[in-house]
Amino acid sequence: MNRFTQEQYEIAKNVNLIEFLYSKGYELKKVGKEYCIKEHPSLKVIDNKWYRHSIGTGGYAIQFLQQIENKSLVSAVLELSEGKINIETTKSQRKENKDIKSRADIQLPEPNENNKRVIGYLVKSRGLDYEVVKHFIKEGNIYESKDKHNCVFVGKNEHGNSKYGSIRSTLSTSSFKQDVVNSDKSIGFTMSNPKNSNVFVFESPIDLLSHCTLTKELTKHDFKEQNRVSLGGLSEKALDNFLDKNKNIKSITLCLDKDEAGYNKMEELLNKYKSEGYKVSVSMPKTKDYNTDLLEYKGIARQNSIESNINKNIEYAKLKAIEQKSKENKNKVLVLAER
Repeated sequence: MNRFTQEQYEIAKNVNLIEFLYSKGYELKKVGKEYCIKEHPSLKVIDNKWYRHSIGTGGYAIQFLQQIENKSLVSAVLELSEGKINIETTKSQRKENKDIKSRADIQLPEPNENNKRVIGYLVKSRGLDYEVVKHFIKEGNIYESKDKHNCVFVGKNEHGNSKYGSIRSTLSTSSFKQDVVNSDKSIGFTMSNPKNSNVFVFESPIDLLSHCTLTKELTKHDFKEQNRVSLGGLSEKALDNFLDKNKNIKSITLCLDKDEAGYNKMEELLNKYKSEGYKVSVSMPKTKDYNTDLLEYKGIARQNSIESNINKNIEYAKLKAIEQKSKENKNKVLVLAER
């Protein structure tokens, strides 16, 4: 779909920005009348509008997706209009549970009787290896929802209990995605191997799975031999928890998206974890993210590919500074061949 209706535009234009940001997994803190976004320290939200005073820009939810997440107008409107009902559900349930500190009652969508649509989406549309997808389905980390046949990514704690869920549409015409209500961001979508001392870190489950596929197809190594963590955005809670539970980890390889938010977060995490004694390196995707790398490698054209274009206003000097910090690490981890 390369256009939207006036009705969809009106819905998108009036989406509550705060609730939408919560549904996307952003960490917000209220200071007076303003909300601060942890992932974007210079950005403030007030009265349903966001502002970045340092460069004199801002807007509503549509402009946030366009300028901060580098999405096209069509993609932004469709994501907002399609997620309206889910946002309202998130809002009401979050109010009901605002005093509940435990997230034990996460309500994952009811699973479908089979995973055919999810497998088709991940393998054909996203280029993932069939054996990789089947492995995660067998482990209970991926399944198809019964209601809308969405793809559900599940994060489990050390006891095997589901504590985190991320939903993504399997429709080629939709860019809808959001976390399940009451998901615990410290329990991310992960895979572990106690015999390996390095962990690869990604923003999304699909990028993590793309790295598994590239490892399997390019290096012929067993993708299950590596540790991987998906942050479910740009919060490092999942990584902190993974490091706390896996004392075998000595080094970290950051594989975040090649955009302004990714650059800023990588620099922050480099400083944080190096100060904690970890060896930290950066493995930048060649394109915007690892799934786009995989699709280009396989020659698969992705719909709404405009989302893969890098914002031309990004300060590439930041990337150079980050890469230089990575080179200072004498024990830099190779992108795919680490074992």
